[in-house]
Amino acid sequence: MKVHARVLDLLDSDGVPLPGRWFHDLATGSVTYGYASSPNTFKWDAEAVTSMARDTAQEPTSNAGRELLERWASIRRMLDELDDGDPDAVLVDHDAQETTLIWEERKVAVVIEHTGEREPSSASSTP
Repeated sequence: MKVHARVLDLLDSDGVPLPGRWFHDLATGSVTYGYASSPNTFKWDAEAVTSMARDTAQEPTSNAGRELLERWASIRRMLDELDDGDPDAVLVDHDAQETTLIWEERKVAVVIEHTGEREPSSASSTP
């Protein structure tokens, strides 16, 4: 998520519209993002993500980057409390203000809606 936050910072500082949809494949380590208005996506493989993460020691400077890391920290705490294993993938939809956690093998997706509060407001599970 630090790489995601760093890219948000870089785009924000250049005045580029921020991508609304991000896909984190935790099984492979890749990160993909795209815009709702375009079918194109941009993807970094695990090696590129690892390299960017090493170079991203600073805290996010943009509101979007800080909010992303705050939301992820609260989701991480929830996952740690559940002690049910990490998801295989995470879909972050900034436009819809949702984070979806996906467990492929169990065929489970949990959608967390964000209300602007520090903690996720609700979660619904979809088999």
